Amino acid sequence: MAAGVSDQLAWESKAGRVAAAAAALSAVCFVAGGAYLQIATQRRSASSNELLAAIGRQPADYLIAGVVSALAFLLLGMMLAYLYRTARFRRENLPTAAIVLTVFGALGAAAVALGRPIDLAAAAGDLPSGALRSGESTDAALRERTSLQIIGILGLASNLALAFALILISLNSMRAGLLSRFLGVLGIVIGVLLPFLGAMPVLLFFWLCALAALFVDRWPGGRGPAWATGRAIPWPGMAERNAELDRRHAAADVGEDEDGAGTAGPIEPQGERDPAGGAHATGAGNGGPPAGTRAKRKRGRRR
Repeated sequence: MAAGVSDQLAWESKAGRVAAAAAALSAVCFVAGGAYLQIATQRRSASSNELLAAIGRQPADYLIAGVVSALAFLLLGMMLAYLYRTARFRRENLPTAAIVLTVFGALGAAAVALGRPIDLAAAAGDLPSGALRSGESTDAALRERTSLQIIGILGLASNLALAFALILISLNSMRAGLLSRFLGVLGIVIGVLLPFLGAMPVLLFFWLCALAALFVDRWPGGRGPAWATGRAIPWPGMAERNAELDRRHAAADVGEDEDGAGTAGPIEPQGERDPAGGAHATGAGNGGPPAGTRAKRKRGRRR
């Protein structure tokens, strides 16, 4: 079990950098795709004939925006797959359907983002030039176009799949302690709103950038203990984090006091030692003659 945990943590550390790059690039692509389309067309088309007319005039701009959006969904799927595996290791009850929904949703959404502008450009080319001035004829032509109907159904199914994947993975990652309550709830909210509002660039940008920082352990205040232990441990709340910081500061202060607690005792003078190891009692230090001279004088008096 210990070997399995260490292997999993090593994989998470290595793959986390790739997942962080995917999350950050996906966030940029979601914003850049919509922004580029708005800048290229200068305004949002209000009706289908205006949309087709704009695509007929600038098909490359819509195609580029579609490619960027498709890349954003694919990178989102990569990030969710990484988060699924990390959560699944700590919570085995995370259903396998979550990864199936992730793969289907990401691939389907990317196909829709890329296929819709291509099919609309083809529809604009098929219509006579005068038909674009008539809104009714344009709407009828779009409704009768089978390829657009298929793309619409695939888009709805993909959004629903991604929505359920976001909800399942965010919820279980939060319960496993991999995501804070704020990030987990935000992921669930994005999943709930996705089928109704589509991709929301601002929310996705913030959420994905936060996850990118989390995956490479650059989260302010540090990640939850579940990332380091490989076990499902709840993400600590603010009060618990403050208590832990206080405990660490107190321990650091105690360690500093112990390091500086040693006192130096007085150094006693030591006499010189002869080669045999005995100490000489030198009379020079007391102002008298050497000890050997005094012994000779005593022997002389006795005689």
